[in-house]
Amino acid sequence: REIHRDQRGVPFIDSLLQDLRYAIRQMRRSPGFTASAVLILALGCGATTAIFSVAYGVLLRELPYDEPDRLVTISATLRPAGLAKANAGAADYFDWRARQQVFDDLALTRPVANFNLTGSGEPERLQGARTTASLFPTLGVTPLLGRVFTEQEQLDPGLASRVAVLSYGLWQRRFAGDPSIVGRTIELNGTNTTVLGVMRPEFRYPSRDFELWTPLYVPPNVLRQRFDYSYLSVARLRPRVKLEQARTHMEAIAADLARAHPRSNTGVGVYLEPMLGGLTGEVRPALRVMLLAVGTLFLVACVNLANLLVARATRRAKEFSVRMALGASRGRLARQFFIEVLPLAALGGTLGVLAAAWILQFLIPLLPATMPRVEEIGLHGPVLAISVLLAIAAAAFISMAPAMQANANVARGPSRHSRLGDGLIVTEIAGTVVLLVCAGLLIRSFTALRATDPGFNPQGVLGLHIAVNRKTHGVSDAGVARYLARILERVQTVPGVRSAGIVNRLPMGGQTQILAVAFEGHQDSVTIDSRSVGGNYFQALGIPLIAGRAFDERDTADASPAGIIDEHISRMVFGDADPIGKRFRIPLQIPGVTFPWIEVVGVVGHLRHEGLDRDPRPQVYWPYQQRTQDRMALVVKTSGDPAGFAGAVRAAIHEIDPDQPLYDVLPMTEFVARTMAGDRLNTVLVGSFASLALLLASVGVYGVVSQITARRARDFGIRLALGADPRDIMSMVLIHGLARAVCGLILGLTAAAAVTRLLSSMLNGVLPLDAVTYLAVALVLTLAVLVASYLPARRAAGLDPITTLRQE
Repeated sequence: REIHRDQRGVPFIDSLLQDLRYAIRQMRRSPGFTASAVLILALGCGATTAIFSVAYGVLLRELPYDEPDRLVTISATLRPAGLAKANAGAADYFDWRARQQVFDDLALTRPVANFNLTGSGEPERLQGARTTASLFPTLGVTPLLGRVFTEQEQLDPGLASRVAVLSYGLWQRRFAGDPSIVGRTIELNGTNTTVLGVMRPEFRYPSRDFELWTPLYVPPNVLRQRFDYSYLSVARLRPRVKLEQARTHMEAIAADLARAHPRSNTGVGVYLEPMLGGLTGEVRPALRVMLLAVGTLFLVACVNLANLLVARATRRAKEFSVRMALGASRGRLARQFFIEVLPLAALGGTLGVLAAAWILQFLIPLLPATMPRVEEIGLHGPVLAISVLLAIAAAAFISMAPAMQANANVARGPSRHSRLGDGLIVTEIAGTVVLLVCAGLLIRSFTALRATDPGFNPQGVLGLHIAVNRKTHGVSDAGVARYLARILERVQTVPGVRSAGIVNRLPMGGQTQILAVAFEGHQDSVTIDSRSVGGNYFQALGIPLIAGRAFDERDTADASPAGIIDEHISRMVFGDADPIGKRFRIPLQIPGVTFPWIEVVGVVGHLRHEGLDRDPRPQVYWPYQQRTQDRMALVVKTSGDPAGFAGAVRAAIHEIDPDQPLYDVLPMTEFVARTMAGDRLNTVLVGSFASLALLLASVGVYGVVSQITARRARDFGIRLALGADPRDIMSMVLIHGLARAVCGLILGLTAAAAVTRLLSSMLNGVLPLDAVTYLAVALVLTLAVLVASYLPARRAAGLDPITTLRQE
């Protein structure tokens, strides 16, 4: 085999090894430079690898199902309610399944299902899902132990409530992984339930929070009414059927259903999307911004290191001249630089992977509770492959700059001003400006978000959830209402409790109940957020009563229906008129169902129920005795730290019912903080990247200005010897640094104006082209450049002209 040889006749492999040994000697001779270079690369690679691992786990890693690319989610579009994407309806699902010809199968799941596990050990509330038997074959999953339920068990209301399939996590946690659990009876919601099987660890549908599945029995009246849109639907495309084909087919079915059921299905369509896209759609913009930010930081780090190597190449100009005089080609010098940088990149990349593992341990607990697929985040093979490619790409990019500088020095001699170095520092400053602008906008947005009034006072309030077992406390609404009244009465007697109320969904709790109501004398209906409340709910949360009264003992189940509206509805419907005594009702026409008129007895302040950054709908409140629900939450106003009252409140409730599980027992301030978790994380991460980039840019400016000062020491010394003012010398150096800063600012601000459009959906109360932010960034960057240039400028102004002339 012919051996490739370089120009000197040395075998190629031997030549590479020779360059590698020389590179290692160079590293040993300059331990300070080596440590700095490795640290910069480790910082860039570590941060980039960590953020990419989050993006890969959430957005890119395949779902743990058979042929996941064929899985789609089917949602409803409810034009009358102004919803472009809503949950699916049960009646629509059964019609879809009967008429469709593009799916292997469809499945329907009701995710709002609470199960109280009692009978052995501490009572526990479990989040589960009721689902059709077709879910498991549709997803292509099989149980680890036992079996899943059948369609016969799903369609039989007696069997549907007496069988269950457990998650792997619940099996391990509650039952210690006992394989004999299959066939055993456990007590769920007061009913003896047979465990049919245990799912595999990777099965987490609809999300990682669900711990068991039971058959979904849909009562005939729900199918007749066709107004229950509280389900999730997933389907598997048939082989060779495209998503667009399925969309067209399902839209045709929706149109047929609208003609067949005009009262319920007029304006109701379907929305199909890939299952992975449906799970991750809301977090994609934020993760893209994170990737852009960390990529910019990595670029700044590489440019900074390239600048350091350019300075070294300038000092080694004589060495390269000798090498080229002896016959070395430009390509040979470029290869040597790459080999010299490669060990630094290998060390930096290795430390970067270790740093990424540490960053992930810190980062994952900070991710918002609503972030999907968090369990998939980790240093998987593709992530490590990207880390290797990053290190190689960094080595190639970084080695290009000193090679170009060395060739320029050989061709023209060492220049007084390194255009390449100046270009690199301008690029570094521009990247830093982009990060600073993004960080500034997010900081201003987060500050505005924190200052937003939620409409209630969460301070000193404890929130907790309960799921009432109807079998234990009466299957009727009246029995559940009596049980809740006893709990409220007992909690009010806890020492230090000022007031207590009850509501079916806490504000900032992440859940809504959307209805349409029509007011007497007004043709158009109003889409509202519905809440059932009782006790001193408004008083406990500090919600102002604007007119009328709050609910009290008069609003029983047998009394005339009463309702409370918020100030937004009052202004929207009645303007300046008094709404007290006016009536409204649910404007649905369902055979056999009559919705009564409800009298407005009070007007309260408006709340931001879904989050501080969202204010989509006004609110209507009902007395919980007249609109009773199983899942309720207590709000307890305390005289001190609410967390300190959790034990006493829990004990009081367990005096009423020792088997009542409680969950999400937290101060209301924590529920508010949850809604800001994503914004806080984005701000902290981008702010950290911007701070690191600013530090690196400052170091880069200092290095370039110091290099120029050292090269022009003779020039400055002669000027001083001829009578130049030291302040003029200092000004020359400072102006050189500021000139590069201005170029970088112009380039960076222009790029930021384009990039920040991606932030639009993440900003609250601030525009992407916020003048205050851009001006602040310009001032901060200018100040940093001045500080970085001051020390070398002061050294230049302090040169001894006698010493300089003597050296000449």
